Amino acid sequence: MIDVLYYMYYLFYLKKLKDEEPHARTIWLLGIFFSYWVFCAIDLFLLFFFLYSISLEFALIIFFLGVLLFYWIYSKKGRGKFVVEEKKPLIYGSFCLSVIWAILFFVITVAMFLSSAFIGKYMYQLVEPMSRMVFGE
Repeated sequence: MIDVLYYMYYLFYLKKLKDEEPHARTIWLLGIFFSYWVFCAIDLFLLFFFLYSISLEFALIIFFLGVLLFYWIYSKKGRGKFVVEEKKPLIYGSFCLSVIWAILFFVITVAMFLSSAFIGKYMYQLVEPMSRMVFGE
């Protein structure tokens, strides 16, 4: 599924935005998006169980490592060129389903970005009284 996203975003950068470096932009986009998913999962886990929110430094480290991981996989190992030139992955062989998946993933990630502060605040308000009951003040 990640290869499908890579292929769809690559085509978007190549054909719609006429980007000169579509591989680099695609790697940045996927690296940031997936590291944001990892960041949210870790942050919500820590908030729910330990009432601790990730600091800005740790969040930046997660984003840096996510982009670095995608750079290593898709650029250094050559998977990006393989996906675009040889594999050309599609969901069930359908270009339309693949485009819908790429758009849906983008919309969900942006919506999660915009609402994560509210979700974290709401979760803290729900978990904090339970934590006081279990662990005391």
